[in-house]
Amino acid sequence: LESERLDIFHHAMTLSLKGKLHLAPIGDNPQRILDIGTGTGIWAIEIGGYHTVEIKHYAIGHAYSNKFSSSRFPPRFFHLISCYPDAPHPRHLKPGGWAEFHDFDFHFYSDDKSVETKGETIMKWANMVLDGYDKLGRESTPGPKLQGWAKDAGFVNVTQSILKYPLGLWPKDKFYVSLHIARKPMFGGSVEEGADTLRFLGRLTHRYNIQKEQGAFNYLQLMDGFEGLSLAPFTRAYGWTESETRVFTAEARKDLMRSELHILYNWGTRLGNRSEN
Repeated sequence: LESERLDIFHHAMTLSLKGKLHLAPIGDNPQRILDIGTGTGIWAIEIGGYHTVEIKHYAIGHAYSNKFSSSRFPPRFFHLISCYPDAPHPRHLKPGGWAEFHDFDFHFYSDDKSVETKGETIMKWANMVLDGYDKLGRESTPGPKLQGWAKDAGFVNVTQSILKYPLGLWPKDKFYVSLHIARKPMFGGSVEEGADTLRFLGRLTHRYNIQKEQGAFNYLQLMDGFEGLSLAPFTRAYGWTESETRVFTAEARKDLMRSELHILYNWGTRLGNRSEN
């Protein structure tokens, strides 16, 4: 189920980039690409379909485990590195090569203040998750720090793009209202049921604008990973029991289904390259 959730999230992120798999200006003929934190490998597979390219992919236990070994790859080797922020160094890139960093700022907000004023439970959940991971020594909001980290590592021409990322079924459309009603009984269902829902989403959401589709797929992946995301910070950082955590997260999930809460968070992309010199 986690691999399915990661693939759903990949689809939602590709929508954010308007169907692009990268923003770095690497041209039509890059020879070598490194994907760090590859997850299920779906990004590496898809980019291999667009370029005749040698792709290395490197899975790490979590984004900030520092398990990436710089000795694994020679210097001046890659045209593009797609990665989490703490792993690469410009020396791994060919002169003029690019690194592309993607990560999020999971602080919830809304443009109309609906979640801040009416979503007390989901806001409490999100803030406790972030604070809990900080207490456990994990960086909970890496997105805003990516630009500084890239510059500190020695990358040049560092730029950033911040995208608003919708969460939930709040766009005003009958399909999305009916979707969350249909989806609700399926939580905890079988893998086959989840796959059927994903195929159903894929057939129908293309009729609507990208932001609505993003919100639907983002909602789906978060609901599927809600309990797993919550257990570690609540039980280890706050000392809650698993039963207490599940009761609270069940209440927080209900807020995600409320169409009057227009939840957003930010996703950031930063680019940096190695000097031609």
